[in-house]
Amino acid sequence: MGLRAASMAVVGSGLMLLAVAGAVGIGRLAESQEGTSAVPVEEDFPAPPLVFTGLSGEQLSLAHYRGQVVLINLWATWCPPCLAEMPVLEEAARDYAAQGLVILAINQGESSERVRGFVSRRGIDLMIALDPHEQALSLLRTTVLPSSYVVDRQGQVRLAWFGAIDRAHLDGALLGVLASGGVP
Repeated sequence: MGLRAASMAVVGSGLMLLAVAGAVGIGRLAESQEGTSAVPVEEDFPAPPLVFTGLSGEQLSLAHYRGQVVLINLWATWCPPCLAEMPVLEEAARDYAAQGLVILAINQGESSERVRGFVSRRGIDLMIALDPHEQALSLLRTTVLPSSYVVDRQGQVRLAWFGAIDRAHLDGALLGVLASGGVP
């Protein structure tokens, strides 16, 4: 075998080893991300003056819910992590309603027809609002979907998540805000 052929064999073997290592690494990364949840970050700033349209066309504002704890969830129909957390948000909305929790799932940038059809097909049982111009993303200074914010009874943003939420993290974070009405 000539020097050139030997060099090609070594390079080829090296590339094969890199490909196998890469495939194993990607598989482990995917495994490690299954079941992950965003962790809430403590915040303390006044909630922005959000105004939105309900699926029935009614105009609402965040100020309308003053005195209640509000979880604002920014989402879109094309966002897999947004869809993964929807059942968690639905359960929490039911379980904590008596304690004054309101969950507002504010769709970002999609038409009312698309959102209405999606919600109907999926049987989503949350208060859905429309934000076709993505004003909430701008006012809350994020570009991440899903993003969620907990606003206390006094109108202060107390918690923020950037990414999907699982039930354990949501319960742990909400209990303090619901009990005190403020800081977790």
